[in-house]
Order: sequence, then structure tokens, then C-alpha cells
Amino acid sequence: MIGGSLGGLTAALVLRDQGWDVDILERSPNPLEGRGTGIVVHPTTVRYLVERVGKPIGDIGLPPSSIRYLGADGSIAHEQPCAYRFASYFQLYRGLLDAFGTERYHLSNELAHLDNRDDAAVLSLSDGRTFTTDLVVCADGIRSAGRRIMVPEARPRYAGYVAWRGTIDCAELSRRTAGVLLDALPTESSRAATC
Repeated sequence: MIGGSLGGLTAALVLRDQGWDVDILERSPNPLEGRGTGIVVHPTTVRYLVERVGKPIGDIGLPPSSIRYLGADGSIAHEQPCAYRFASYFQLYRGLLDAFGTERYHLSNELAHLDNRDDAAVLSLSDGRTFTTDLVVCADGIRSAGRRIMVPEARPRYAGYVAWRGTIDCAELSRRTAGVLLDALPTESSRAATC
């Protein structure tokens, strides 16, 4: 498995459950923590945690009661009920990594080359090591070395929008701002209208 983020961990867990011996090679030298918050908890994102790990959906993330569209002055321009749950990246990552374990999760391992030879895949890492294996799954994100190697003409393209997510200690907010943000997913309506 090339890539040890949410997709890589989930694929590795499913393959392992089917009897494969799976190692995850992650290019980052550090565990993938502090990667954001406000991630929509789609059923497929948490399916492994709920169905195989037994984690109750109520223990994953938070359900804001509404989506609030804010005007340029910070006032609430529109509000509607929200049926989504949101979680931090760390909560999802840590749940999947705990299920997989760290014994076969290898940091600082970057893919440099990939080749098919007969009935095997040969992968070379940037440090010069090579491995022969039955299957390689590339789940290494937007800067995917696997995609660059297998489909060199494919390039990421700007989708036309940017999502800003963040966290702040409630004590750092004014009472008015906390009241607008509390229990809601805020969106700046002037930006949403131009997308």
C-alpha cells in the first residue's frame, strides 16, 4: 500500500481482512496528525470504523444543527437545517491507524518507481530499496507518485473553489461571534454566491 492516510488505511484494513499481508508505505516522516477539521463524515468514510471496528456513529465527530450563510458583515444571511456530521482528520486517522496498528505502517518511505514484471509488481523507493509484491495500491494523495509514474500526463486541476477549515478556542471569540458559530457550519454567503 502506497500512502497511509484515510484511503490507504481503509484499503489496507479491507485487504488485510480478506487475508492479504499488507504493509503501508507512507512518505511523510511523521504521523499524519494536525491535518484539519470540519471533514464531512460520509458513510463510506467511516464505514470501516462503524461496521468492522464497532465504533458508534455518535462517537465520531459532531452534528451541527444548522448551516449558516454569513453576510460580509458577519450577520446571518440564511440558515437551514444540517444533516451532516463533521470530524477532525486526526479523529478519523487515529481510529483507522489504531485498527491497523503501527507494526506494518512505515513512515519515510517514498515511492520512486513502479514496474510490472511477469505476475509481480516491483516498486523502488527513493532511498534505493526495492520490493517485489503481488499487488500495489496507490493511495498517496494529490501529489501521488503512483499517478505520476503510471499516468504522467494526468495533472491536478483547480476545481473552482477553496474550503477553509479551522479550529479556535471558544475563549478567543467574542460572545457575538461564538453565538453565530456555535452548533453550526458557517459559510460566507457572498463567497458561496459567486462560486
